[in-house]
Amino acid sequence: MNTEPERIVLENVTSRLRDEGYQVVLSPDRLQLPTFLQDTAPDAVAFGDKKNLVVEVVGDNASGNRKLAKFREAISSHPDWELYVVGVLSGEASRGIGIVQTETIESANNEIGLISDAGHPIAALLFAWASFEATARALLPNKFLRPQTPGRIVEVLAAEGVITPDEGAQLRKLAEARNQAVHGNLYAAVSADEIRGFTRILQSLVRRLKAQERRQERAH
Repeated sequence: MNTEPERIVLENVTSRLRDEGYQVVLSPDRLQLPTFLQDTAPDAVAFGDKKNLVVEVVGDNASGNRKLAKFREAISSHPDWELYVVGVLSGEASRGIGIVQTETIESANNEIGLISDAGHPIAALLFAWASFEATARALLPNKFLRPQTPGRIVEVLAAEGVITPDEGAQLRKLAEARNQAVHGNLYAAVSADEIRGFTRILQSLVRRLKAQERRQERAH
C-alpha cells in the first residue's frame, strides 16, 4: 500500500472491522503472522471468533494482482482464513475537502442541542461529529485535508495538545457510539448529557480556532 487514498481506505476498512469485533493488526511483522503467511506482507490481518482475514487494499495495477495471488495460495489450505480485498480506483479519495468558515461551524454547533432536545440524540451525535471534523480541519488543515476516521482525528488532536486527556476519553467513547450508529445500530447508546459534553468540547475548539485566526490576521 503506497498511496494516500489507499491509506485512507485502509483506515476506514479496519475501523469497520474493529466495530464488528475483529482484532486488527496493521502492517503486521513476521512474528505477528501465522507461519504460512510469514513470506507475505499484508496491509493488515484481522482475527475474529469465526474466521480470520488477510486485509489488502489494492489499486488498478498488475503488481497488486500478483500479490493477491500469493495470498490466495498461502491461505488455500487454511479454511479459517479469508482474503479481504478492497479496491481503490485511480484518484479515489484523493481530493481534499474544503475548509468550512468558522461562522458556519458555530451555526451548526448551535443546532446540535436543539436536535438532541427534540428527542433525536443519534442525529445530534452524527451532526456533532460532522462539525467536529470540520473544526479539526480548520484548525489543522495540513493534517486533515482528506476524509478522516473519527479515531484518527481524536489521536492527532490529542498528540497536538488541542484536546485534553479527559476530552480525548469522552470523544473516544462518543466515537464508538458514532461508529455503531453509522453501521446501522439505530439504538446506539448516547445520552443528552454526553451530547452536551460534546457541544462544550466543540465550543472550546471554536474558541481556539478564533484565536488562531486572530493570530494569523495580525501576522499579515
